[in-house]
Amino acid sequence: MNEIFFSIIIPTHNRQETLSQCLDAIARQKFPAEQFEVIVVNDGSNDGTADYLKSAQFHFRLLHRTIDNSGPAHARNIGAELASGKFLFFFEDDIIPHDQALFNAHRHLMMYDFDVLEGKTIYQGSNDNVRRFDKPEFLSFIPCNLIIRKETFQFIGGYDTAFYDTASGLYFREDAELGFRLLDLKCRIQKANDVIVEHPRQFPSMAACFRHARRYMFDPLLYKKHKKRFREHIEVKKISVFIISRPQHYAALCAFFAFVTFGIGAVGNSRLSVVVSSIVLLLIGALYKYKYQGRNGFTVRALGDGVGFVFLPFVYLYSLVVGCFRYKSFGVLW
Repeated sequence: MNEIFFSIIIPTHNRQETLSQCLDAIARQKFPAEQFEVIVVNDGSNDGTADYLKSAQFHFRLLHRTIDNSGPAHARNIGAELASGKFLFFFEDDIIPHDQALFNAHRHLMMYDFDVLEGKTIYQGSNDNVRRFDKPEFLSFIPCNLIIRKETFQFIGGYDTAFYDTASGLYFREDAELGFRLLDLKCRIQKANDVIVEHPRQFPSMAACFRHARRYMFDPLLYKKHKKRFREHIEVKKISVFIISRPQHYAALCAFFAFVTFGIGAVGNSRLSVVVSSIVLLLIGALYKYKYQGRNGFTVRALGDGVGFVFLPFVYLYSLVVGCFRYKSFGVLW
């Protein structure tokens, strides 16, 4: 009997349709089925996911476990506990792996003694990297295309479940937090641009953008745990030839001061202040729109919700301040 090399771990919550597409894509892998297993952790879904998993049949080994909703970090940790493979391959339930993904990952790991391998994640229907503004040498530890040696994952204690809010269902930064601990451990880490998965476009609506902005409530917690790493890695973007640290944060602060200027100008009947601050707010709103929707956000069809992005910096700042008080960590504000 062949040893299981990969344990593919997929947390899922109320996305049975995309989960089935992900599993179908795994079934098309050009890699021996006896050398990998798939572990789906059903994180409290109520959309028929549990019944689907009970009836699903594939030529590879499929394990599934249903738990009460507790966030993807906890679900991944449960999957890791069930895993038999030498390496844990973390997927998300809405990604489509290219059919050579496992083969290429296996080749890298057999040639070199890596502890962590991070693949390339692109948007469906394009070759655009999901982390297109990150510095090329940076690892994002994005948990839809991340491979970690099982013994390494167990040694560091898995994902930190504190980065999940039960009341709102929001989660964020548990991937970066895990990555920072891997870096601190001086693990052997490598990128593999031929291990490719496709991810849906992330922010097709204003509601999705606003929900994501609320997730920044976890930044103060990450800063509290990893101050130096936070400054060095979080939101460090390469825009053209410029390296900019936390452009979204400082744009939001500018929006706040522009709003204050607008209010003062309106009360003091200063037309110039009102006009200048309005232009600044619109420009920052456009920057936020580009961050979330890229070039697609400026098509004729997508321009209708443009004004809504003017408010997004304030949702971000409010959520950040809420996180500062919740986690008693305020250094992230500057």
